Amino acid sequence: MDENAKKKDGLIDKLISKSVDFIFSKENKIWKMLLIMLIAGFILRFIAALNLDVLADDMVHASQSAGIISSLALSTHSNPPLFYCLTDLSFLTLGYTTLASRFFPLIFGTLIILLSFLITKELTSNEKVALFAAGFTAFSSFLIRNTFSEASLAIFFFSFLGIYLGLLFLKTEKLLFIMLSGMAFGVGTLAKYNAPFFALAFVCYSAIFFKSKKKPIFSKNNIKAIMLFGIIIILFSVPFLAFNYFLYKEKGITDVYFSRIIKTEKSQQLYAGLAGQENSFFDNLTNPETYGGIILFYRPDAILFLFSIIGFFFFVLNKNKKAIVFSAVFLIIPFILQSAGSTLYKHFLFIPIVLSIPAGYGVYNILKAIKQTRVRQFIICMILIAMLINLGNAFGTPPSFSIKSPTSQLKNYINENINENNLIVFDPRIYTARTFWLATPNHFMDIPDFVDYYNTNIDIPAQYKKNTDIYIIECATDDCGWGTIKDQPALNESIEAIIPKITSGKSPEKIIKGTKFESNEFFGKKEEYSAYKVYKITIPFVPNLVKEIDKTNSFYFVPYMYRNMNSYIFNYEVNGNINKFIWGFAYLMIFAAIFAAIVSVFFVIYLAYLETH
Repeated sequence: MDENAKKKDGLIDKLISKSVDFIFSKENKIWKMLLIMLIAGFILRFIAALNLDVLADDMVHASQSAGIISSLALSTHSNPPLFYCLTDLSFLTLGYTTLASRFFPLIFGTLIILLSFLITKELTSNEKVALFAAGFTAFSSFLIRNTFSEASLAIFFFSFLGIYLGLLFLKTEKLLFIMLSGMAFGVGTLAKYNAPFFALAFVCYSAIFFKSKKKPIFSKNNIKAIMLFGIIIILFSVPFLAFNYFLYKEKGITDVYFSRIIKTEKSQQLYAGLAGQENSFFDNLTNPETYGGIILFYRPDAILFLFSIIGFFFFVLNKNKKAIVFSAVFLIIPFILQSAGSTLYKHFLFIPIVLSIPAGYGVYNILKAIKQTRVRQFIICMILIAMLINLGNAFGTPPSFSIKSPTSQLKNYINENINENNLIVFDPRIYTARTFWLATPNHFMDIPDFVDYYNTNIDIPAQYKKNTDIYIIECATDDCGWGTIKDQPALNESIEAIIPKITSGKSPEKIIKGTKFESNEFFGKKEEYSAYKVYKITIPFVPNLVKEIDKTNSFYFVPYMYRNMNSYIFNYEVNGNINKFIWGFAYLMIFAAIFAAIVSVFFVIYLAYLETH
């Protein structure tokens, strides 16, 4: 063996030895346990990101993220721009894959585990309680199964980071912490409009905190803090504020959520068909029917709810007023405001995050009362097993955690087999947002349009054509995401008659299988079914015609990959020096928020490391 090989083997031996020592040494045991939970939580979320099927909204968010950075748009018609920009950034770096569309929810969702630990430790001054709280967050089925293309995990990451930094301000009264807290809430606000609900809850909690300490709420330092806090959040809000200002000034419209607070005639006409548009935010506040999300306290994670009730009992018994007030404020205020804003279950992911605090306290106190080590270990194992089994339940989330969903399979197939010179033709029975996401960034159209283009193509001279691979994707279940095709039997009949003609009766190139779950994915009955059929034909087609197709595609107001901004109703002109300055500053704040979002990933890990050493 030569000298270099010996040195290499010696280095590997040292690394293995140090790793073993690190794992089994008693030093920094809490940090090591937290790391294990973080890794386990990441793995479970990674599986979800790869496998989960899709919901209607997350396909809209994923497809409308592609190309938004290059479009120079300050915001979107439905949500602030940050999550879209982050998703577009992951597309540009990782490719247009299922994982890329869920990359930032995966990262932010995992790091919420550390924030759960940090906040719980701050409230209880007990590392073991904080570790149990982090464990509940790490293995929460509802949190794990929401790892898809949706901004909720991102805004709750930023909101709870803002809350933790705010708690540090309340403890130290150092303005640096409230400034950092304002930045976190500001970045969260630029991701989704419900982040201010948590900023308001924090302000309310702060007032209660100072009153309980018999300190003046409006001291000189607190007034400075409130002003800094508010100004920083407003600065990060400039992009969507400017977006709505320019839109209203030029076209008399605002985005969807602004239109529910500030109603204009043109906005109401534009959004008339959207769910929830008939009621304003303030109407919903007084409507009991909007509070059906109360089921989310106990239905998705029953074990978490049970131990949180036990934990609240011990909070009262041990007179831990700080933890009681914190849990109540950050459950009640956001729940009321979110219920008035939107009742979709994914917007209530803050519930298991907050409940993990009393749940951790409940487990800690139960185990403290038990003297036998083996009994303690048994209880912990049973809780863990129950939570892992619960991962098989898809309450309010997409199915297919344990098995790759057919849509994820189809996306992989398209990425591996179809290139920029090919054309994808989709069965119109596949939900439009789903076809947009599946196709991105390739050229595509639906079957009825393809028939028209094909007939036009026949009359074009052969010298202008080139053999083009065309992939026809059929919905094998008759309804792929719409939920209404059963009421349109004529559509089913016409599409099933057309497909054999345009494929010349060829057999499918690929059949994508799916799995139906009757109950729990791990233990319930499973039934395999054909979800999609992929046919491949090659015909002479005009190349430029294929590329021009992209400019005709749009969905939910947005042109495909923002390639035809002239057809975008939310496009506008910026005239005048003042307006140009506002636009430039707003766009600068988007990039500042992207930078802050990426830095915050490492910042939270650093905070957790400091807190455990």
